[in-house]
Amino acid sequence: MLSKSKKILSTLRKIVTTLIINLMFRLPIFRRIVSLRVTVTGGFGSQLISYHAALKLQEMGFKVVFDITYFDFRNDTTSQVTKFELDPYIEGEIANCQTNRGILSLRLDDSAQKFRIGISSVIEKRDTIRPVILALNASSDNVDQNKFNIVIHVRRGDFCRVADYLRPIEEQISSLSSVLLASSNLIFLTDDPKTVLPELAGIQKLKTEAVKYSVLGPEESSLYNTLYLMINADILVASNSQLSLICTILSKNLALFDPANYVRDPKYSKTFSTHGRGIYSWRR
Repeated sequence: MLSKSKKILSTLRKIVTTLIINLMFRLPIFRRIVSLRVTVTGGFGSQLISYHAALKLQEMGFKVVFDITYFDFRNDTTSQVTKFELDPYIEGEIANCQTNRGILSLRLDDSAQKFRIGISSVIEKRDTIRPVILALNASSDNVDQNKFNIVIHVRRGDFCRVADYLRPIEEQISSLSSVLLASSNLIFLTDDPKTVLPELAGIQKLKTEAVKYSVLGPEESSLYNTLYLMINADILVASNSQLSLICTILSKNLALFDPANYVRDPKYSKTFSTHGRGIYSWRR
């Protein structure tokens, strides 16, 4: 009974908080006394989106503070979901960002709203963000200067337990001809090589042309090397992850991203319909 009461109170608190935040968007006077606590969670893509959501809110006149308490529980082994570390680059940006606490502080719990604000900010500032991110890893030994570089991001690992949808690799490469695949420097970037290797071995398209490829996991490619490869790829085939979405936006070349299967929640779909011109999208 007590547990049920806590859930009801928690739900009511979120509803009231959402109402007040919506009023803040409509009535600027509320922004003078209330600050928003922007939560930073997840991996690099999620962290970057949260950080830029906070910057965008500040530009709109909101008082903003960062909430990084998620990372206090990074050593929790009871959850099946990966507990990420706060990225050093993001941590440095947050430390250098001026924050302003109001009389009342409210947590921005609506993740879809934070996502929408953050993505719009990344799209607007992508020409400024791109060189900063690429400077984290100035070059990569995995790039072949004499071939077309095709990078395919395959998200597995804990994603298998929490994602609405997992894109099969066969579907990801369906728009690329066997000849193109065979003549290119083909790189599969993944968080779980043990799962990906058997999946690749069963794809007839790769067998037919005896396509050579490399599979790079966390041990073979650091996060910053992965970002470098994805953003600079001649063709990037994205997964339905926030890291892939960020790299799709920052890519100056051809990036194949499927917004229709990014997530089932329609709140997120609105982001793609609103900012579609800023995201190179591809549908089957």
